[in-house]
Amino acid sequence: MGVSSKGRLLSFFYTMARIIFYIDGFNLYYGIRNRGRKNSDDKPTPTSKFKWLDLVALCKQLVSHQDIVKIKYFTTRIEECGKKTTRQSDYLRIWEDNELVDVVEGKFLRSNVRRPLSNGSGFVEVMKTEEKGTDVNLASHLLIDGITDKYDCAAIISNDSDFAYPIEFVKNSLKKAVFVFNPQWNQSATLEKVASVYKKIYDNTLKQLPQTVILSDGKKIECPQEWKRRRDNELTQSLGEQLKQIFPSANSNTHL
Repeated sequence: MGVSSKGRLLSFFYTMARIIFYIDGFNLYYGIRNRGRKNSDDKPTPTSKFKWLDLVALCKQLVSHQDIVKIKYFTTRIEECGKKTTRQSDYLRIWEDNELVDVVEGKFLRSNVRRPLSNGSGFVEVMKTEEKGTDVNLASHLLIDGITDKYDCAAIISNDSDFAYPIEFVKNSLKKAVFVFNPQWNQSATLEKVASVYKKIYDNTLKQLPQTVILSDGKKIECPQEWKRRRDNELTQSLGEQLKQIFPSANSNTHL
């Protein structure tokens, strides 16, 4: 008799499996950005405290005691956005300098489109920017690496249900496990159904890079001051709120 899918999955936890990570860069970015305090609708607000993310540390925590043979980070460079472009370029240089990480880039396409005015009085022509290639690149690498036996288990960091079909193919046709780690606030019932393992990424796994990262050529890359300042302000505010809960009398006008 053949080994069941559950038996194959359990074996990964007791043997050194070859794992390749496939990271959906934009899905991860918005997932770690939207982890601030919850608003009146009980949804998290934007935050900067996790943006200086250590991708290698994250992956190692998610699959501890396994052999990570490669981390593939799929993204697209933003253009003509001033400091945002500089921050992204510096961040990508860190991972381009890391032998364990491959940065795979898509591209932005721009086109002029007509959109209706909100008052219904006519139309206006606007510039539409679309990110192209990231999803296709990730799915292609996932399938090709599986077919050529580059991994025993694939690990995807994304909550995009468009990956459901390639995940099913890898799991059912190639007989390989596929772990999906969700960085988003919401859950994907589709991915949860098709993945071998579907888990949420929690804040305590989002380790940050050192304030200063030194590349192999000796060049130093600093955490953007905007991110550091906002992160420090958020931490200070959070600490103040915790102190108020612990010492409520400190906010009282009552005097001894």
